[in-house]
Amino acid sequence: MLRVLLLEVSLFALPFIAFFLWRLTRQIAVSNGGEPPPTPWAALVIAGGLAAIAGLLAMALFTVNRPAAQDQIYVPPRVEDGRVIPGHFVPRPQPEAEQPEPEDPEPGPEGSPG
Repeated sequence: MLRVLLLEVSLFALPFIAFFLWRLTRQIAVSNGGEPPPTPWAALVIAGGLAAIAGLLAMALFTVNRPAAQDQIYVPPRVEDGRVIPGHFVPRPQPEAEQPEPEDPEPGPEGSPG
């Protein structure tokens, strides 16, 4: 749980930290008497795309709840005796063996039964 919390907080804080560093570099450049550097739009777009891809890969690789196999069904969370029972997967019940249907009697010589 702590790992998930730290991941969420760090992913939330990352854009703010990047913005703070960007503002700091611009302020240092202006205080030294120079022009602030132009905004690097191409680098920002590439970094955003790479961050999105990295996030998708991390979600696919490190997701705690894996999807169920074909032989499992999901039981949603519920409240029993004042306690919350979390959702979980259970094995799918096996289908009952099908009984063969009774065959129709064979038609007689004139096409009718009997």
